[in-house]
Amino acid sequence: MIRNRARQSFEALIRILQPCGVSRFWSATPASSRYLLFRKKLFQRLSNELKAQTVCEAAREINQSAMENCSLFGKVESSEGIPQVDSKVQTKATGNFIDGELAMIIRENIKKHTSMKVIVKLTEKGIFSCKYGAIPHRHIIGETCGREFLTSQDIQVLIRRPTLHDYILIMRRLPTISFPKDICTMLMMIDVSPGDSILEAGSGSGAMTLFLSKAVGPQGKVHSMEMKMKHLDLASKNFNRWKDSWNLSHNCKWTSNVEFHHGCLINNGYRILEGLKFDGAVIDMEECAAAMPVLIQFLKIGGAVCFYVANITQVIEICDIIRSQELPFTVENIVEVQHTDWIVNPARRRNGAFINSTSNMSVHLTDDDGKEAKTPERLIGPAQYIKYIAKPWKGSEHSAFLVKAVRLELFPSSYKV
Repeated sequence: MIRNRARQSFEALIRILQPCGVSRFWSATPASSRYLLFRKKLFQRLSNELKAQTVCEAAREINQSAMENCSLFGKVESSEGIPQVDSKVQTKATGNFIDGELAMIIRENIKKHTSMKVIVKLTEKGIFSCKYGAIPHRHIIGETCGREFLTSQDIQVLIRRPTLHDYILIMRRLPTISFPKDICTMLMMIDVSPGDSILEAGSGSGAMTLFLSKAVGPQGKVHSMEMKMKHLDLASKNFNRWKDSWNLSHNCKWTSNVEFHHGCLINNGYRILEGLKFDGAVIDMEECAAAMPVLIQFLKIGGAVCFYVANITQVIEICDIIRSQELPFTVENIVEVQHTDWIVNPARRRNGAFINSTSNMSVHLTDDDGKEAKTPERLIGPAQYIKYIAKPWKGSEHSAFLVKAVRLELFPSSYKV
């Protein structure tokens, strides 16, 4: 009877608070079980004193006392009577989320082999919402990166900082991006090093641009060209969005070492890139073969260029234009990168229980003379192991052919026999 009255009083208080606009009190902090339990007990103790207090004052006391006694929170400040977590208590040196940086929210379904991966920019007033529930951004800011959070539907999600690999796969795109499996190979082909000057013809959505910027470092420079203005704007936005988030959460700053150019390498490349020399180049254009004569003017002798082409016909065109026009290039590698994802998960029954395997296990010990020593009984007996299922899940489809060509001083007429 007393419990029902306490519950009814608690619900009545919430109904009174909602018209006043004070119901935001109840979502001012993460919905941790410790906080909710303490708040409920405290309300039961104060429920008899509500007659002597206004409803708003009672609500403030309940939340303020609960937050002060819960070790999950840092310093709390009130703004217009609404408790808020001070995000400045946590610094980037401790590996905690900061207002304005990117956060990756993950929820995986092992049984169906599906996952939700979303990248959001944290703001004090922002709210992330999906089919699993909602999480206010202020509950994430100041918390440790790489931990689980409860949504409004009491469903756990993992929130961590995204890697560059995660970012380019989830970021907004217009043209198809260069996939990470191909990007790594291209970086190896042109041998990018810190301090290099690299030419990129075909910015696309900015995936390759980000990896080139990281590879050349603060002392290097990347010149990225794109003929479509909407693609160039998107590539620039994606680059700046990642750079700004990185600089908030890392002590080592990501410098603005990329210069975007609006134009086509074939048509106005001579004018835009006049006087520049590059240590390497990445070409992702529809007419890659037509760009070969232009590259002679800007690529240093010994520098490598990697062509990202969709079909073998374009590969043949590149080889043929070098032969027919006797261009000072030699094709060294033509590769197609294959990539296979694997699933390794514990075996489960239909009810979700793990499948165990029991086997007898004995341990034999020897002394210094090589004789078998007496084995303690605690080391002998049945041992249980959880079975695992390992299988390939998704094999990569064809994305592109990668062609590596090296700039020479003269056309190689006879070194290939």
